[in-house]
Amino acid sequence: MSSSSILDIGEKVLFDDRIESIEFHPYTPYNDSFKNNDNIHICINRQDLILLPSQSQILVEGTVEKGCLLVNNGAAFLFQDIRYELNGVEIDRARNCGITSTIKGLVSYTKEMDHSLQTAGWEVGAKKIHDKFTITIPLSHFLGFAEDYKKVIMKGKHELILNRASTDVNCLDLAPVDADKVPQPPIPNDEIEISRVTWRMPVIKVSDKEKLRLMSYVERSIPVQIAFRTWELYEYPILPASQRHIWCIKTSTQLEKPRYLIVGFQTDRRNDKTKDMSIFDHCNLTNCRVYLNAQYYPYDPFSAEFKTNNYALLYDAFTNFQRSYYNRDHTSPQVNYAHYKTQSPLVVIDASRQCDSYNSGAGAIDIKLEMEFKENVPSNTITAYYLIINDSLFEYNALTSTTRKMIQ
Repeated sequence: MSSSSILDIGEKVLFDDRIESIEFHPYTPYNDSFKNNDNIHICINRQDLILLPSQSQILVEGTVEKGCLLVNNGAAFLFQDIRYELNGVEIDRARNCGITSTIKGLVSYTKEMDHSLQTAGWEVGAKKIHDKFTITIPLSHFLGFAEDYKKVIMKGKHELILNRASTDVNCLDLAPVDADKVPQPPIPNDEIEISRVTWRMPVIKVSDKEKLRLMSYVERSIPVQIAFRTWELYEYPILPASQRHIWCIKTSTQLEKPRYLIVGFQTDRRNDKTKDMSIFDHCNLTNCRVYLNAQYYPYDPFSAEFKTNNYALLYDAFTNFQRSYYNRDHTSPQVNYAHYKTQSPLVVIDASRQCDSYNSGAGAIDIKLEMEFKENVPSNTITAYYLIINDSLFEYNALTSTTRKMIQ
C-alpha cells in the first residue's frame, strides 16, 4: 500500500448498487423424452429479461443401475452434442461432449476447484457408485462461449440443444476389481435413465439508472460484439500401424486462428464397459508438432520416452497452459507428474502468438499435425483426438434481434 493511500482519510466509500438481484430461473425442454439419440431442446424467448448465459447451469436428474461405477466427468458422456443459439444463429457447439470437456477440464481445472466441481460429476481419479443422482453442470464446462463471454445479453432468444448419446456405456467403468474389497457388479442392460433436464439461467435485475444505460444500446441500435474462444474436436478413429503419422486437420480463416492445440490418444476404450473413457494413453509417443502453413510449434521437440519416465517437457507444456490461457501467475493442475503418465498424457501446443507473415498469403491457414511414436502403433487400436481452441467473433443487435458471425 502506498503512503498516499494510507493518508487519504477523506476517501469516499463507493457502493455498487447497479445489480439489485440475481435469480436462477429454471427452463425445461419442449420434450419429456431423454432416451438415447433424443434431441433435448430448451428455449428462452423472454424479451424483457436480462440474462447471463455464462453463469447458467444444466441440471440433470436420473437413476443409474445399482452397482454401476461412473467415471470422472461421466455426466458429460451422456450427451453426444450440445449447441447454443442466439436469435436462431448458432454461436457455439461442442461435439463428443465427454471427450471435449474432459480434455479441456484436465488442462484447465486446478486443485482449488476440486470440491466445487463435484456437483458436476468431475472427480479426477475417483469413481462413484450411484443409484439416484442430481448433477449441475456449468455451461462453461461445455462451451468456450460461456467460459469467455461473461457479459449479460438483452432482448435475445436463447436456445440450448442437447443430443443424447447413442449409448451410455462410455459413462461407466465396470473393470474387474479386488474381490476382497468391492464385488464386481453385473453388467446391466439399461444403465442410465434421465428423468429431468433443466437449464438454470441467471436473470439479472438492475437499478433504474442502469436499466436506462443498457436500454440506450437498444434504442440507438448499437451492435454488441461477442468474442470468445471456441473448442473444436477432431478425431482420427484408427491410426495406421507405423511410427510416424501426418494428419491434415483443416483449413482455417485468419479470423479463426488456432491458438491452442491439445492432442490425446486412447487404446480400445470406446464402448467398452471394462475401460474408463475419461483416461488417456501415452501410446509411447515421442514427439508431436503442429504446422500452421510454414510455421511449426513447438520449436524445440519434446523427445519424450514414457518407458523411462522422460516426459518433463510434455508435462511442462501441460501445466503452462493455465499460465498462458488464463494469465495466471501460478499454476496448480489437478493432475500431478506421476498421474499425468497413467491418466492424462495430453500434448499441449501453445500457438497463441503467431507471426502474421507466415499466414498472410492466401488468407487461409492449413493445420497439419505430425506425430512420432517409439514403436509402431498397434493396428486397429489407437484413436487420436485433436482439440483446437481458436478465436471466434459474433455481433448481435438487441433492437433488431439479429446475430451474425464476423468472418474474414
